[in-house]
Amino acid sequence: MINIIVISDIKIYRDGLKKMLSDKGAIRVESTAESCESAKIPISRIDPLIILLDMTTAGSCKLAQQISQEKSETKIVALAVPYNEKSIIRYAEAGITCYVPRKASIHELIIAIEVAANGECYCPSKIAAFLLSRVRSSKPDSRENFLPRAENPQHTENELKYFSQLTPRERQVVSLLSEGLSNKLIAKKLSIEISTVKNHVHNLLVKLKVKNRSQIAFLLQGSTPYFSNFNDRQSNTPLHH
Repeated sequence: MINIIVISDIKIYRDGLKKMLSDKGAIRVESTAESCESAKIPISRIDPLIILLDMTTAGSCKLAQQISQEKSETKIVALAVPYNEKSIIRYAEAGITCYVPRKASIHELIIAIEVAANGECYCPSKIAAFLLSRVRSSKPDSRENFLPRAENPQHTENELKYFSQLTPRERQVVSLLSEGLSNKLIAKKLSIEISTVKNHVHNLLVKLKVKNRSQIAFLLQGSTPYFSNFNDRQSNTPLHH
């Protein structure tokens, strides 16, 4: 059973979500809260697996950061997320890894909840593009000697160890992956076969100990928020994109 708390300052919104989600057998809305402050008591009492957090509610980002630091087992699904790069980056820095845009359907929300409950991350492609853009803007100019930034001391030692294992060609491939390029475009840029690119990507996933292409990009930034695009989840073939 996936136990949930819904936080939103819009009563009809939180009541509507509670009613719709209560019809789903594997999901149980344990409580709702009209503010981030009033949500703290039920959060501590219920210890929910998932918190649906309306990001238009005052103090939502601060609460997300606090939960990420103090309750690592509780996953936050950000609701009403705007397609705004500044906001997305701020949410990511607060520890949020599951995003449901304002125009998402209830079906998409349920998928995000299930993904979060499995300890994974849900990131629609447009939002992923904002995050990848941030990675690109923070990377060094040299692609031949591409190494992760040392901004997070908790991960730096292992990341440097992983990246030191890469061949010059693998560093080229991983740099292009961080730009969101497909295997076909990487093959064209490097003048190699697509099958060769697929082999490189597979080797990168093994060497860097990550599950998909997106995780490689975030590892380059010095942090590893594990998220998966729903399209990747549907196809389950991340090496063929």
